[in-house]
Amino acid sequence: MNNKTYFIGLMSGTSLDGIDVAIVDIKSVQNSKHHSIALIASQSVALPDSIKSQLIHLSFEQNVNMQTLGETGVQLAQLFAQSINALLASQGIDKSQIMAIGSHGLTIRHQPYGAFPFSLQITDPSLLAQLTGIDVVSDFRNMDIAVGGQGAPLVPAFHQALLGETSQGCIVLNLGGIANITVLNPGADVIGYDTGPANTLLDVWCEKHTNKAYDKNGIWASTGRVIPELLTLMLAEPYFAEAYPKSTGKELFNLDWLFNKIDEYQTISSTKLNKKLIPPEDIQRTLLELTVVSAALQIKQFTHTHTLFVCGGGVHNQCLVEQLQQQLPAHQIKATDEVGINSDALEAMAFAWLAYCRVHLISANSPSVTGAKSKVIMGSWYSAKSKKVS
Repeated sequence: MNNKTYFIGLMSGTSLDGIDVAIVDIKSVQNSKHHSIALIASQSVALPDSIKSQLIHLSFEQNVNMQTLGETGVQLAQLFAQSINALLASQGIDKSQIMAIGSHGLTIRHQPYGAFPFSLQITDPSLLAQLTGIDVVSDFRNMDIAVGGQGAPLVPAFHQALLGETSQGCIVLNLGGIANITVLNPGADVIGYDTGPANTLLDVWCEKHTNKAYDKNGIWASTGRVIPELLTLMLAEPYFAEAYPKSTGKELFNLDWLFNKIDEYQTISSTKLNKKLIPPEDIQRTLLELTVVSAALQIKQFTHTHTLFVCGGGVHNQCLVEQLQQQLPAHQIKATDEVGINSDALEAMAFAWLAYCRVHLISANSPSVTGAKSKVIMGSWYSAKSKKVS
């Protein structure tokens, strides 16, 4: 085993379902621009309810408490470190074998549009480096924004590194908090963008009405019915008709957005239903259909391939996957696990790869995805040793 061939990726997404940690072996391939990428071990750790509630407040409230902002970043770094140290111990891997940690942090604001574009993720990478004894690479998005990009999505470049060399053409659908697609066609630039909400609305509505963090297998949604008029109002959101490159988040698709759509539906509905009388499972089923239809409409645009790989937390929602297959009858839909890629660890693996690229001074953004004017080296390096941070 060569010393320091491993990288660690950390990801905590907009659905707030937990912390994903992946130990990844990445090596350059001789006489090639490509890399050998192999998952060594991974685990998911649930976020404590107290921190999850703080993150919800920070993500959705306009007037953010600065004390809470700073303290939550420190708490996240402590949790990240505990998760990494526990995984390394369980695998018998010493920290000396890890070159760097790629830490995405947790997004609380993503505002790539307007006069002052930015994307804000919170954690404390300096503390993470000290608590693990491993160098940390963080703040991946803002260098892309600095050269005119949206800083998101970043994972399509990794999908290309992982699948682009051998693929005859495929689409990857990541069903995280926000759904995004990657379109890979040999010899062509990678295409990737956010299609709309996925687990972020499903989870928050489920928790509000069932006190469960998520709707396991879509069982609760399957007891409801789609409300066609409400679905039509949701799909009328201008974001869905925008051309790519584009990205979105909880700044748009949140409970306020949902309640506004419900109010609009009630206003025009001949039944004049009271909001409380709409069965919440019908709203859940309609939200599931929104995820499926908004993604499927985008996927259908790319007629060169009918191979669709699905990853992210939504891959475990049986109702969602079944409805997706109904919307895309001509497509062969597979979880990435079927081709040997852990669907739950894929995003964490991406940030391990991004850390690898930063360490080796490799530009890892995709201008065709983010709209950046040029390729750039992304990420700030935080050393675990007492030396100047680069």
